[in-house]
Amino acid sequence: MERRAVEEKQAWLRDAPDLRGFEGFEIVEIRAHGEFPRTEIQALFRWSRYEGMLFGRKRWIWNPDGSYATFEVKDLLTFLVLDQRSRRRDLPPPEPDDEGIRWV
Repeated sequence: MERRAVEEKQAWLRDAPDLRGFEGFEIVEIRAHGEFPRTEIQALFRWSRYEGMLFGRKRWIWNPDGSYATFEVKDLLTFLVLDQRSRRRDLPPPEPDDEGIRWV
């Protein structure tokens, strides 16, 4: 099921119509992390607005009752919309974790 979730999100990203408005935006990887029932789907991305930084957004694949959680990749990328609307460059991005990912 985890692989299916990742494949669904990767298929959505092939066209990614909702992302065309974000110039310099690049999805680096969509991956599953963890094991049932604590599996996350993670979207790793770069944005030229923040040169050299790797960002990540994650969501649980499973609901607390063990059922499959439905969501869209754009739900993982809410950061982009919020940042685009606020245009607050004075707010620093979060510190990176051990892998160099800045989780938003």
